[in-house]
Amino acid sequence: MYEELATRGMHIPVIFITGNPCAQRPPGSQAMQPIAFFPKPFPIEKLLDCIKTVLERRH
Repeated sequence: MYEELATRGMHIPVIFITGNPCAQRPPGSQAMQPIAFFPKPFPIEKLLDCIKTVLERRH
């Protein structure tokens, strides 16, 4: 989905979240430059901090 948005010129901040705790970054995600990558489980505070940082950068 992110690749499709990027090809349409929609460059928005993206945070990848996966249910596979052993997962690495998705193939090609380096080229896509996601804001963050969180394998579950993760502390919700990390996600909230990430979102806050992204919002602060945009304003």
